[in-house]
Amino acid sequence: MRIGRTRMAVLVVGGLLAALPAAASARPASPPHATASTAAECSPPATFAALAAFGDPRSYFVAPGGDFETPGWSLEDGATLSAGSGPLNLGPALASLQLPPGGSATSPVFCVDVDYPVMRFFSAQHAPKTSSKLNVEVIYPALGTSNPKAATVSKGAPAWELSRDVLLRPDHVDRADGWRQVQVRFEAAKSSAGDWRVDDVLVDPRMRG
Repeated sequence: MRIGRTRMAVLVVGGLLAALPAAASARPASPPHATASTAAECSPPATFAALAAFGDPRSYFVAPGGDFETPGWSLEDGATLSAGSGPLNLGPALASLQLPPGGSATSPVFCVDVDYPVMRFFSAQHAPKTSSKLNVEVIYPALGTSNPKAATVSKGAPAWELSRDVLLRPDHVDRADGWRQVQVRFEAAKSSAGDWRVDDVLVDPRMRG
């Protein structure tokens, strides 16, 4: 009986060891954009020349859920995903973010470092003759709510328009290299005369020389 038990133990341990490579290879790869709960899980994203047709040759990655084709952002005060996509036609190109006056949307947490200086996005608004405003905030959880306002788009147009560079300012967290967590928030001013639309939120990881 003792020999039988020894052989059984060897077989069990050998089977577990043989299964380890298969389990490791079955582990899903990291997504192109990091949505990690801790900075230790961050990894460089896959990028592409998303705005080449608009005269911007830089490489970008899509912020998590930034094509608004599936739920993922925190939507408040009437914000919703609505039919109609931005000009880049990312993913199925069926939906975009719709923000009524006072509505807001906050992205999942994702990762940047000091070499990720800016973001851009497309917006539209069907009451261009008013003083409607779309506020853009860049939130670093490590800093709490300290000075999140990054940009304001005023007097949107009915057609999709590409924003100027919105500074992410990752050096506000730390001037040294290394990952840090960030979120992006859009809010339509309560005084807006009509709904704002947002789509194709892109982040530029500046190429290291």
